Amino acid sequence: MVAADMQHSVAFLNDGTGWAWGKNQYGQLGNGTTTDSPTPVQVSGLDLIPDPPASPAGLTATSTSPSQIDLAWTDNSNNETGFKIERKTGTAGTYAQIGSVGGNVTTFSDTNVTTLTEYVYRVRATNAAGDSDYSNEASQTPGGVPPPTGTTAPTVTITSPADQTPTNAAALAVQVAFTNTAGTVGTVILRRDGTELGRTENPPGTRGGSTSFNVPLAAVPEGETSFRAEASSGPLQTGLIGTSMSSGESKPATCGRFKTGHLRWACSYHRVRFSQAFRFSP
Repeated sequence: MVAADMQHSVAFLNDGTGWAWGKNQYGQLGNGTTTDSPTPVQVSGLDLIPDPPASPAGLTATSTSPSQIDLAWTDNSNNETGFKIERKTGTAGTYAQIGSVGGNVTTFSDTNVTTLTEYVYRVRATNAAGDSDYSNEASQTPGGVPPPTGTTAPTVTITSPADQTPTNAAALAVQVAFTNTAGTVGTVILRRDGTELGRTENPPGTRGGSTSFNVPLAAVPEGETSFRAEASSGPLQTGLIGTSMSSGESKPATCGRFKTGHLRWACSYHRVRFSQAFRFSP
């Protein structure tokens, strides 16, 4: 609000302060002097109550690491002196304030978090008149990593052993080749009848290659047996919500392309027939 006469003007801001400028021969600017001022000076001794701030909106929570959640929101007020951040553990928890930021600040990083624990947040603006209504709620569980974009399931093939190839070693070498032209290859797993026989983790950025698994002959029965190779589009991070797949997690009975968390998988079967004549140890 602005008031004026012929020689001076006064403006009252939403934060409760008053500012005056112009002639001041009688002390009418209210700043304790009789000096004229062409620019606004703050009126002293005012105790005006500002309007309450509008509530913030658009609150988001992003897990940037297993130990940090970043919050961001939209500032809908022009007279707040700060924002209060509240958090609860799980949807059934009780909110408590965990921090605050100054006016016009619209981000906050929560670094006091525990991996694999769900947190729910809300924010409200504040000034001398009190607190605004709360923002929307936003929840996040730290521990995951941002899912990769633009990736596809890799191609995986068991290239050896050849059918009915005799061996006199204590272990059978199963060779697995893999490639991903539109992404990367992270984890490669070899199974027989659902039992994991081994796995490898490729370095970040791997697009193709091969690996060999040494399978003890004691783990391979007489007659026909089938190996199953699986390859993922990224690293297997057991225990991290949103990105995990434990070794015991069920998978499709038939081979093909499938997805767990943000990982895209492919698999292939390789049947080998053995007879007593072909299997012997030193």
